[in-house]
Amino acid sequence: MDHISSIILPLCKDLGIEERIILKEVQLKWRSIFGSPVSHHTYPFELKNGELTILVDLPAWLNELKYMQDIILERLSRYNVKSIKLKIGKIRAL
Repeated sequence: MDHISSIILPLCKDLGIEERIILKEVQLKWRSIFGSPVSHHTYPFELKNGELTILVDLPAWLNELKYMQDIILERLSRYNVKSIKLKIGKIRAL
């Protein structure tokens, strides 16, 4: 018997909703992926073609996160995130 994910994931991809599902999972796990204080100043906003747009609340944090890009990508690689884009914006409380 096939594992349910082997059926669901291809179906989601065919429907064009795979990245939306992955984004939602990343949003729900954001605090556990990055912890404090990073998760308090950032929010995973959009996932498109493997690029995750991360909203950052302060310019100082944006600058800090530029130095952390390799670490961020490593932690997000299991979610098929290939690149990130950092952008100043209003973040949501998680």
